[in-house]
Amino acid sequence: KAVKDKDFMNVRVEEGFKRIIEVVVLESVRQGYHTIGSIVWTTFLNKADAEDALGKLIEKGLIVKHEKREGFHKVPTYDLVPELAKKVG
Repeated sequence: KAVKDKDFMNVRVEEGFKRIIEVVVLESVRQGYHTIGSIVWTTFLNKADAEDALGKLIEKGLIVKHEKREGFHKVPTYDLVPELAKKVG
């Protein structure tokens, strides 16, 4: 009965969708878009979803976060982990 429950199916679909967002964000960083603005611009995701996906990828150890100083404020930039960058080219 639990497997056929509609709420359970919705949770599984939502988890799959979140993974797709993570893959899209990871590919955007791999292609050279390192700031949140450029990631949002190229992927057409909203900022909250992109930041959430980046947080999950940082937790998984696939992306590292740096802060670049521009004037009086810091802009967060994201890069692939060096080991992953070597594997994917």
